[in-house]
Amino acid sequence: MNERIKELTTSAIAECFNGHSDRDGDVGSMYIPDVFAEKFAALIIAECAALNRKQGFNLSGVIADVKYSGDGFDEVCLNTVNTVEAYLFSDAFKKHFGVEL
Repeated sequence: MNERIKELTTSAIAECFNGHSDRDGDVGSMYIPDVFAEKFAALIIAECAALNRKQGFNLSGVIADVKYSGDGFDEVCLNTVNTVEAYLFSDAFKKHFGVEL
């Protein structure tokens, strides 16, 4: 399992169980199997990638407009770039998943 996924799983479990751990001090292994944590993380990552892909399509539209339309970088392009920028700097992922961290 990816080390970052292990760290986040351990951190989440510690937070949920107020830092209680098993006898060896391992917070993660006693509550959530690694295979579950890994699959859960993969599903969350896939969902986030799909959300990002949508923004990538928006930027691809801007690139195509600038490259092929002959009008250059116009106000529509600027609005699209501003929208993507606002999305990337927002709490869009948190809102999408209904999470308040």
